[in-house]
Amino acid sequence: MAPPSQPRLTEIPEQLLEEIFLRLATPADLARAKAACVAFRRFIADRAFLALFRRRHSPPLLGFLDRAGFHPSSPGFFVGGDADFTFSFLPTHCRWTAVDSRDGRVLLAPTPDLVHQRFPPIFTELVVSDPLHRRYVLIPRVPLCISHGVFSEWSAPFLLPPTQEEEEDSTAFRVIWLAHNNGALSGFVFSSRTGQWVEAVARRWEDFGITLYMATTELIQEGPLLRRHYAYGCFYWNFFTAGRIVLIVLDMRIMDFSDHDFMPAGLTMEEMQDAAIVEAGDGRLGLFAMRHDGGMSELRYFIRRDMDERFASWNLVKTIPLGSGHRQSIKATTERFLLLERGINLMQEPPTDTGIFSLNVKTLKLDKVSGLRFNSGGGGRALIYTNFPPTLLSSPTL
Repeated sequence: MAPPSQPRLTEIPEQLLEEIFLRLATPADLARAKAACVAFRRFIADRAFLALFRRRHSPPLLGFLDRAGFHPSSPGFFVGGDADFTFSFLPTHCRWTAVDSRDGRVLLAPTPDLVHQRFPPIFTELVVSDPLHRRYVLIPRVPLCISHGVFSEWSAPFLLPPTQEEEEDSTAFRVIWLAHNNGALSGFVFSSRTGQWVEAVARRWEDFGITLYMATTELIQEGPLLRRHYAYGCFYWNFFTAGRIVLIVLDMRIMDFSDHDFMPAGLTMEEMQDAAIVEAGDGRLGLFAMRHDGGMSELRYFIRRDMDERFASWNLVKTIPLGSGHRQSIKATTERFLLLERGINLMQEPPTDTGIFSLNVKTLKLDKVSGLRFNSGGGGRALIYTNFPPTLLSSPTL
């Protein structure tokens, strides 16, 4: 009598397959499973499954963008044959500058004419681009009928994190444009679903205890809207004025501003100027602060115990030594990654081990990303780029 035939691996029920694939540790593991057979490939390539996997797994850091171009997270890193981080597929691509990056998209704005000291008007057209798949969407100007003739000495357009509906629709996105406007902070939001801008939020500076003079002189010098942090549905800005720190929070869930003073006690103004707010897990805020003492540099990591209490305390949970003799700073942040710059040697010795390093907020692991130095042309602002590369998991986002 012939033995009963054994069930084939591909006959595993779909619900069980989903649980197995969602528990894989990395996108690379999922890519290997996808290559195992046609049935696995078809299941893993399903848009609904990919959306669920992305919600449970953070995309890897593929590199960063700065004024010198795109720098992969490791030498020879391959992000896909169609990827184009020079944005040559954009119309008149030389006139665009990357100003933000989120969820695999890059937001670009017109490049200022520094030779003739000419800057674009406050509200211009923008481009949202998917450099891995060479796709883009041109966004119209904020119309005068809702901007009310806003003038600004500084402003900042940036991408918003996706809502639950936008996570299900991988082509949907939103952009917000914040601008100083006659003693107020105004925000306008563009939705790709409606193709329109709407006025979303406005607050007077005096609501935060900041006078118009402070907002237009002391604060502008630091370009405060350009340095922001995001965690758990809120954007954070540190404003330094009149010898104190004002933490302004934009809660995207209710689309409103507030000000807080819940920073760790004992931090100096210098430390707060080089600090980053991140997601520490379980709904708790984390904060990294750079400290310099006697030529030594270190990162101090604090976690806030209770997000719901205004005066909840912070715990110092980790101190990460960064060595001595170098100018070191936090170059860019996301809710899950930090980009650190180890710059020129302050001891006037030949530069050693300078460059750009990434820090994974979850593992607290430091990795060298680039050998660029502070004065090598790669300095200035940077944009962290995270995504699932096409060779692993990515699908077109525009």
